[in-house]
Amino acid sequence: MKLFNKIKNISLLLATGAVFLTACNKLELDPVANPQPAQSATPTLAALLDDPSFSILKAAVQKAATFTTPPALSILQQLSVPSLRFTVFAPDDAAFASSGISSPAILAGFTAGLLDTILRYHIVPQVITSSSIPSSFPNFQYPTILNPKPSVSALLRLT
Repeated sequence: MKLFNKIKNISLLLATGAVFLTACNKLELDPVANPQPAQSATPTLAALLDDPSFSILKAAVQKAATFTTPPALSILQQLSVPSLRFTVFAPDDAAFASSGISSPAILAGFTAGLLDTILRYHIVPQVITSSSIPSSFPNFQYPTILNPKPSVSALLRLT
């Protein structure tokens, strides 16, 4: 019986060692570079604000741009950089009108800091396709420029 247990232990030890030794892959593979994504020739988001149906949003972005002090970039400066990729949830003039803001003149009642804060909730620092946004409630919480970690900051969550 003792001899059987010794043989069993030795064979188990050899089998375990063989598994560990054969599991090691010592071949080094040549690294393959990821292809650089092609930059499209799309205009910047700041240029897209020149559309006449976004006149109130453009006025809000321009007023909010006066809030940020150097060296920080204002929203308008950030949206003007072609190499930065953002998703902007941009309400048009009809959406502003349905909320009670029917013209850019009404924005005079808002401070630049308040507009800057509100607009930063509408800018996501990554490209998000419309098909990736769920229509069911609750939606996924994307990090925004104002709130880079929505799961951490309970006071700044915006679903």
